[in-house]
Amino acid sequence: MLELSQKDREERVYSGKWEVGQLCPDSGAAKFLAPENMCSHIAVEPSVASKRGVKYRAANGQTIPNKGEKKVSGEDINGGKIEATRQMAGITKPLASVREMVAAGNRVTFDQDE
Repeated sequence: MLELSQKDREERVYSGKWEVGQLCPDSGAAKFLAPENMCSHIAVEPSVASKRGVKYRAANGQTIPNKGEKKVSGEDINGGKIEATRQMAGITKPLASVREMVAAGNRVTFDQDE
């Protein structure tokens, strides 16, 4: 696949229709979680988890309530289509659940650049 040029990416972002984001892979995360300000142009909708009062446990033991979800559409760095539902929580950066990635048929490898 051909990678999008920097100019193409910037045009998409500055059009107001796109937001560049990065996910932090987390082998301990049960779900893909994101801060509420991620994709701020999309409203947070109640989710099954938020209605049930689901809480997640942080590495430090703190509980973090589910605050709903956002349905996000976009493209990866190579222009591939992405559609995902992200659970919103009081966190500072988006966490990508390795468990969910593997369950979706993906392989996740942690490696060091040489």
